[in-house]
Amino acid sequence: MKLILHPPRKHEPGKPWERLALRLHRLIGLLDGKSDSKNPEQRQLDRLVASHCQVTISNIPRPNTLILGRRKCFEALRRGLGRGFETTYWTTTAKEVEQIVQGFDNVFDDCRKSCPDNQAAITELEKALSDYKQSVGKGWKKSKLPPLS
Repeated sequence: MKLILHPPRKHEPGKPWERLALRLHRLIGLLDGKSDSKNPEQRQLDRLVASHCQVTISNIPRPNTLILGRRKCFEALRRGLGRGFETTYWTTTAKEVEQIVQGFDNVFDDCRKSCPDNQAAITELEKALSDYKQSVGKGWKKSKLPPLS
């Protein structure tokens, strides 16, 4: 699995910060081979899935993209009014899927020039979490983040 992440570095006032901080914390842990699950089997599965991920960081936001083989592609581009998955663009047209795959791979390879491996991605995510923590200010409580093992 290939992932291109664009982690937030600044808290938007009025939005709950705890959920995003927890997500960044968990993602860093997973990429580092750790899990916050209390279930030993789930911890093992978390580590296995994470070990099959190639992660890089982008400084440019892009739509979430899910590519299933070379058969189907979903992009978080709203096509219609409303909320949620029903407005997500998707295609099974071979030519379109191939174009999306090629575009994604090009961006992934370009991002890998400055963030060449998962360890570099972990370092960037840790910086993002630190920047985010500073932007939250006094409301930050480290105790809200679960221990990882």
